[in-house]
Amino acid sequence: MQLLPILLVLAPLSSSAPEPLSLDALFSLLADKHPLFTKETLKSDGERAAQRSHLGTQDWNLQARPTIAYSEPDASNPFAGDKAGTVGFEASAERVLWSTGGRFRANISSNYTHQRFAETQESETQLPPGAIDPSTLLPPGLENFVQLGVGVSYSHPLMQNLGGTLDRLPFELSGFNIARVELEAAENKEALLLDIGLRYLDWVFLNEQQKLMKARLKLAQRSLRQVLKRHKANLVDKVDVLRADDSVQIAKQSLVWTKARLK
Repeated sequence: MQLLPILLVLAPLSSSAPEPLSLDALFSLLADKHPLFTKETLKSDGERAAQRSHLGTQDWNLQARPTIAYSEPDASNPFAGDKAGTVGFEASAERVLWSTGGRFRANISSNYTHQRFAETQESETQLPPGAIDPSTLLPPGLENFVQLGVGVSYSHPLMQNLGGTLDRLPFELSGFNIARVELEAAENKEALLLDIGLRYLDWVFLNEQQKLMKARLKLAQRSLRQVLKRHKANLVDKVDVLRADDSVQIAKQSLVWTKARLK
């Protein structure tokens, strides 16, 4: 019998007063204290956590990109400014839509440019009649330029991911994994309870059998003493004494066999 070691392990874990151990009480004790139940619960919780991790694919993704630029004048370009500095910022938000499988994106951008043009002097060279003096095309002083932009875009699938089937697939497959793990957990728990339950029934049966064997041994020993008294009084034959002694030996052997099965 392997039930006794299990009971000895579980008994110190119970702080309640000793009570007759019924089958329901044993099952309740196993459910609360046996490591298998804790392990199976952790496996199910792990699969649920893995499924929740797939929900992050439909979160909003935010991006920000600041820019700073500075440029010196281009000597080869007479119309280029003297010095220019630019400060810009661009932000966008994007999300995957599981309901349609589309991609929605919105962005906003802003750029500020500060540019100083080179001062020009009137050309001393005589120009042909009707020609425009290039120096008059370069306005002196400061130039500020601000640019703002807002954009919205949406892309929609037409084939495989129509309706967000492929986007939801990992999440839905995790649901099947959860069901599989829970089914395996139920089978493992059921197998453990069945094994322990059968051992418990054998243990109860052998305990009752041991009580009966002890009572039978006492009865056989009492009968042997009575037969010995009668034999001394020449009331019974020697064969009756041998039969009574044989009954005692059989009862002892049965008791030893029962105790051996309880170990």
